Parts: sequence; C-alpha cells; structure tokens
Amino acid sequence: MLKAIIFDLDGTLYLGDHALPGAPSVVSWARTHGYRLRFMTNNPRKTEAAYEKKLQRLDFDARRSEIITSTQLMVSYLDQVHPSRSETIFVVGEKVLRDAIQHAGYMLTTQGDAQIVIVGFDTTLTYHKLTIAYRALVQGAAFYATNPDMVCPTPDGGLPDAGTTLAALEAATKRSVQVVAGKPSSLLAQYLIRSLGVSSEECLVVGDRIDTDVRLGKDAGMKTCLVETGVTGTGPIPAQYQPDGRIRSVADLPQWIEQWPAT
Repeated sequence: MLKAIIFDLDGTLYLGDHALPGAPSVVSWARTHGYRLRFMTNNPRKTEAAYEKKLQRLDFDARRSEIITSTQLMVSYLDQVHPSRSETIFVVGEKVLRDAIQHAGYMLTTQGDAQIVIVGFDTTLTYHKLTIAYRALVQGAAFYATNPDMVCPTPDGGLPDAGTTLAALEAATKRSVQVVAGKPSSLLAQYLIRSLGVSSEECLVVGDRIDTDVRLGKDAGMKTCLVETGVTGTGPIPAQYQPDGRIRSVADLPQWIEQWPAT
C-alpha cells in the first residue's frame, strides 16, 4: 500500500520561477489523501528555508521539515565520517554550501592542501577553483560531491551542473568521486525511509530524471513515476531503469495512482 510520495522539484513541480500547470493542486491532493510527503532537490544553492519560501510563493502546500537538499545530506554525511572536524575542506560550490559546512563546525580552506574536496553545483566556478581542487585531490584528499547532475533544468535550456565539474576533476586526477550525497545515493534513500517512517515498498518517487530520480527509487526498492516536463522529456529509457509509470506531467499523477492496482 502506498503511504508516501517523494517529489523532485526542478522539472517536476516547477521550472524556474513558475509552477508547472496543475502541480500545486497535486500536492494538495496528496496531502488531503493522507500521503506523507517529502520534497527533494539535488541543487545545493539554496537553503531548506529558501525552498520552503519559494514553494509557498508558488502556491505549494510544503513545509520546511519535508524539504531535503543535497547540502543537508552532505553535512549529515560529514558528521558521520568526520565527527572530529579536524580536517580542512575545500568547497567547489557557492555560499550556501560553504556556509552550511562551516556552520556545522568544519574548517574551510582555499589552499590546495585541503584534506577533503567537496564539489557542488557552482555558477561561480573558475579555473582557479578547479586548480585548487585538482592539487588537493592528487595529494590524496577525500573526494565528495553534493550531486551528480550534468545539467540543471531551466526555462532557457539548462545550466551545467556539478556533474560537469566532477567529470573534469575525475579526468584530470584519474580518480572517481568517492561519495555523492544527493540522488540517487543510498544515503538519501536511507534518510527518506527513516524520516518518513515507512518501508521502501510504501514509497513513490516522482521525478523528471532517469539517472537520479528513477534510479534512486529503483535502487531502494521504491515505486517510481517519471514525468516528461524536465530533463528526460519523451526520450528513451534504459531497460534497467524503466519506471513503474510515465506521465506527461505531475498533473496526471492522481489519475495514474488511482488507476494503478499495485498501489
């Protein structure tokens, strides 16, 4: 029995500063039908409070406690594996990510001798930042990332995301990122299940990406539904990540859930 719905944000509920048609009504429908809700994003450029404000401005019934960002997950992971906070960290990312890590008690550096490198979505990326990260990584720094997305969907065609920076650093250093905090990581799946208080089989992930949203659900044993309003669109889907459902937009979700016997 379906008990929880996990919504992606960019490309699923809204695009840029505009709610997608019917999306606010679908969230209200889900809440009135008793589903436990979570709103997840791999974008580390805003705080949970900022996402709550944006969602409410766009007429979504969303609460801060239901919003999960890749920044939040990255800090949670650091707390687990680096509890002493003795390592220096270089962040390829923007102010929100840097502030969150520093606020959690970690020491940031702008030098190439950092012991941890964290890569995030960074619209302020420079060659200087890449060089610092590269030098730290070739000296053995731990290699983490907030998210693997290659492109962030926008109304004008998208922006290169953290995945493009990761690809450059992996190629240059001949190293692979060790941990990615956001979708489709098991870190996020475990966090969702704990916070929702349900089993993976009782969760439905709704999103626009095969490689993050659908893969998150599939790897965790959750139900999945792909919307065609974002990155994947009407394009082909790899056989191993076929979603349980595919709909034109999130506005079609209530009808799909009501007609799907497996729920």
